[in-house]
Amino acid sequence: MDADQGPLLIEMANRNNPAVQIITVHMEALDRCLSSRSGLRARVAALLERFAERVFVPENGAVLTFR
Repeated sequence: MDADQGPLLIEMANRNNPAVQIITVHMEALDRCLSSRSGLRARVAALLERFAERVFVPENGAVLTFR
């Protein structure tokens, strides 16, 4: 998935479930992901600001806790 496809998929998921939370994985892995964390964060912030707080782009080794 590239920097254009990620935000499109996020928008589609949000249309199908307005409460969706997205967690990106395999970022910056040359064999799996063609976009960077910073690039995806910037695209989400610019294009999808209305639900950017529900898109998580964790660093390697990060632990996310949801309640």
